[in-house]
Order: sequence, then structure tokens, then C-alpha cells
Amino acid sequence: MTDASADRLKVVFIGGCSRSGSTLLGRLLDQLPGWQHVGELHQLWKRSVHRNSACECGKPFRDCGLWQQVMHEAFGGIEAVDVQAMRDLRRRAHRAALAGRDNAPAVSEYAAILARILRRVAACTPARTIVDSSKSAAHGAVLLAAGGLDVRVVHLLRDPRGVANSLGRQRTMSGQAIPMERLGAIGAARHWRRENRRTASLAPAAIRLQYETLAADPGGTLRWLLEQLDSPPQTLGFIDGSTAKLAGGHSLCGNPMRHRSGPMEICNDDAWRKQMPLWRQRLVRWLTRGPARSYGYQ
Repeated sequence: MTDASADRLKVVFIGGCSRSGSTLLGRLLDQLPGWQHVGELHQLWKRSVHRNSACECGKPFRDCGLWQQVMHEAFGGIEAVDVQAMRDLRRRAHRAALAGRDNAPAVSEYAAILARILRRVAACTPARTIVDSSKSAAHGAVLLAAGGLDVRVVHLLRDPRGVANSLGRQRTMSGQAIPMERLGAIGAARHWRRENRRTASLAPAAIRLQYETLAADPGGTLRWLLEQLDSPPQTLGFIDGSTAKLAGGHSLCGNPMRHRSGPMEICNDDAWRKQMPLWRQRLVRWLTRGPARSYGYQ
């Protein structure tokens, strides 16, 4: 695929809150022929370029062959980019997008940059569909403003108690001693409400998918999702029941499970039922009760 392609590049944007299973969904989609999961693209300038965090392939971002090629073809090389200026532009674009100013100059400029990067990813791989699991609604709004992209939004949801339990655990970025985001019960509940509300407002026609449904039936859920995305049916030979054979890829940031490959048992992570004190479960449930019911969590 090239920039001159008459067809718009299809981009599947996974929106929602942190710790909702976006890395799992992105990796499953990455196994499909013609699909490429880029991970959390909204972290490109801070974590990947600036901090040189590891690509899914295990190499530091600046040493990954695919991302070296993408950055060379998009900008003339990583060193040719003013990273601080790019981070400032991203910040202005996100702020304007969240305020509903989709026509703001910063949004248009940054949207064109994201489209350029995604088209270069498609040109450097066999991909016809790109999966961006950034989750950030501001990033999604900028993507939707980009010309030449056919952006489909998947609103990935998870029981707020599961999200709160995951956000309450101490984790570090894979391969680095950088702590991942950690929140208490109230902070996690607020994060769950805010990010899901923003995603719902971003794309009222978004495809809603529960993490629990995906974990219970990965093969059936992927077939259903492909149909919703107007994508051709696929033979899911890499899935056998609840086991998926995952090959490595080149996603940016996300859950440390992205560095694991080979057969992987997929099951619903409901450790919160035993790990979370009952008072904490009840607090999170009470703080999220309205939207949780509307999203199917009774």
C-alpha cells in the first residue's frame, strides 16, 4: 500500500480505559493476515522515541528494524524529528480535540502526522488494516480528523472492579524499571467513568465489546468483531478453544504480556473477586453504578 493508494487505509482504534484488555485484543487481531497492531501509538513520542522503550519484538524502539524504516520514510529518520516540538503539538491537539475543536490547526497538523506514520507502517508491512490500541479518546478524536483514513472505533469495556484491581497493583514497563500507572479505588473509578464516557462521546456508533466476552470465547468474538468491522471472514487457525498461538509483533507500549509468544491460555482475569477487599469492591461498584449498568454490568 502506498500514499497514492485510491483506497483509504482502514484503522481500528481501540478506545476505553486502561487495563481493559486492549493489548490482548490487539495481539489477537495482529495474528490475522493483512493486520498490523501498532500498540499504543499515542505513547510514540514520550515512551518510544524519548525513553527508547522496548518494542514488542524485544528491541529498544530505536533498534527495531520496522520502526527505524517507518520513521525514516515518514520523517527522514528519528534524529530528524524535533521530539519536544512533536510532544507539544500532540498536547495541543489532544486538548483541542477533547474540547470539541476538531478543526483547530493543531488537530489538523497532528492528524496529518499520524496518518503519515500509519501509511508508512502499511507500506513497510503487508498490512491492509492497522490496529491502534491507544485507548485515549483524545488520540482517537485526532485519528478521526485525519484524511485518508477509514477509522473504526471499538469501545472495549471491562468490569470496573477488575480495572480497579489491576490499577491498584504495582507493575513496571516491560524491560524497564518505569512504574505503570497506579490508582486507588476512587481514582480508578473516576478513571473508568471518565475514559469510557469520552470514548462513548467520541463515537456514538462505536462497536462495544466486553473484555469478559472476549476472554470467554476468543474465536467466536473475533469472528463477530470482523463482521461488525465489515472485514472479510478469516480462518482463525491460531485459536484452539481458549488457547491462542501468538507470534511476536511490533506493538508499542501496553501490557507486558505483549512480549510473550507461543501458545497462550486465554481466560477471564477475575482475580479481583478474591484479591479486592469487599469494601473496595462495593465502593468501586457504587461509584460506577450508573454507567456500569448502561454498559451491561449489572
